[in-house]
Amino acid sequence: MYLWIRVDLNDPHLIVSGRVSGVLLVSRSESSNIRFAIGPFLVHTEQMDSGEFEFSVPVGHALPSEGETLRIGVAVRFQWSSNGTSENTVVHISSMSISGGFSLEWDRSPNCAEIADVNLIEDEGGEIISVYSICSDDITDPQSLEVRAHSSDNSTLLAYGEGGLLMIEPEDEASGTAEVFVQVIDEVGNSWTDSFFVEVEPVMDPPEFGYVPGILYIELGESGVIVPEIFDPDTEALSITTSKSWASVNDTGEIVLQPVETGEHLLTISVTDGNSMITRDMVIIVTSKPDLLVESMEIRIGGLEADDLENGDVLEVIGFIRNQGRATAQNVSFYCMLNGILVGTGEISQLDPGGLSMATCDIQLIGNSEVAIFTVEIDGTNSIEETIEGNNVHSVEFPIVDPNTGPDDGNASSTIVALSIVAILFSLAALQMSPKSPKKEFQRKK
Repeated sequence: MYLWIRVDLNDPHLIVSGRVSGVLLVSRSESSNIRFAIGPFLVHTEQMDSGEFEFSVPVGHALPSEGETLRIGVAVRFQWSSNGTSENTVVHISSMSISGGFSLEWDRSPNCAEIADVNLIEDEGGEIISVYSICSDDITDPQSLEVRAHSSDNSTLLAYGEGGLLMIEPEDEASGTAEVFVQVIDEVGNSWTDSFFVEVEPVMDPPEFGYVPGILYIELGESGVIVPEIFDPDTEALSITTSKSWASVNDTGEIVLQPVETGEHLLTISVTDGNSMITRDMVIIVTSKPDLLVESMEIRIGGLEADDLENGDVLEVIGFIRNQGRATAQNVSFYCMLNGILVGTGEISQLDPGGLSMATCDIQLIGNSEVAIFTVEIDGTNSIEETIEGNNVHSVEFPIVDPNTGPDDGNASSTIVALSIVAILFSLAALQMSPKSPKKEFQRKK
């Protein structure tokens, strides 16, 4: 025994509305009806009653196959008994339609060729895959297919769709393997899915210089430090060298400069990561300055160094000037002062490095001061740029005595007084020790 089941997806209905008018007094309405048929199938029988009628019946089973003609028939059956009197009966069909049908289209999923694994090289760009040439669909045009994609490792590469293009973009300075999942979707939502692997091969990038000064000034005898900015994303073990023996590199990567001669020097800095090397040139300008120093002072009278000074003395104030710098000093001015008052000036035309010269001023002591402070100052106008500016002044202090009461007068007076006292005492002692004269009695006359 076989059971046939028909599933009607469309479920169409025949919908009819109308009315019956006229005289039905003698007709047998229970035996009179309106019949509706589709093709060979009677789909509905409507009893004929006076007035309006309307019905809706399923007719999916009666619809013809695709390509055949749809035929709908309407018939009326009357049955009556009559005594011969005429009667009029009219059946009006106001509307008749079939509803509930819809069109079914079978849409298959897109079909694409398998995407092979992709090999890329770090920092050399990604890849664009067009689905127009590898995918097809039974309804949707290839130009209208949509691509969606994502990567299993976004730190290595990004994968995404732009319309019908599959975009693969490696991240900067990244390498490794990631799986890309891709989905191709047609206009009704059917999809094709696949995955493939993308390998990004690593590349050892060369180091790169950031900021390095182009010119650097250093005073001879001093040291300078350069901290170059160097970038290398692949290694931290960088080797730094220089073209000058006086430019050394310490453990922290700083370049210590200790030049040994003045002038303009081209310094080449080289950096290597073991695979590639980069260089950067810079100019080191080494300068030198004099350093003037008043080493000592002398006060002379008649060419001899004085120990004591008196008012009225004509003196030579001599300052011994040394250049302890590394450059020659030209036109070195000096000033001589007594108790803060300028009493003489002069100039040393040239003083070579390490050289010693005398700054001499002639002064006559005039005044009532008991102390004289002599000062020698060089380069008082600061016209010479020196290594050290705070050693250009030197002072000495001398006591001054009155020429009328020289320093030995008090001692001489004391000596004279002492000798006088001794002489008086000696005279008195001599008188006591001398012979006595005869004593004559004095007689008083009466």
